[in-house]
Amino acid sequence: MRLTVDPSRCRGHAQCVLAAPNVVMLNDDGKSQVISEIVDAAYADEARTAELLCPEEAFTITD
Repeated sequence: MRLTVDPSRCRGHAQCVLAAPNVVMLNDDGKSQVISEIVDAAYADEARTAELLCPEEAFTITD
């Protein structure tokens, strides 16, 4: 599973960081940043939750 974030869409709500702390973090600009584009299988549910919770739909998951 690959998780990417479009930084131009992110508004820094940080819901993804709360839901997926092993997958997503905030960068120095307060925008979401994936820790690793390739998501460890143990954190797949976190990645899906981050994608679903993002009000700006900034995340994309591909297999």
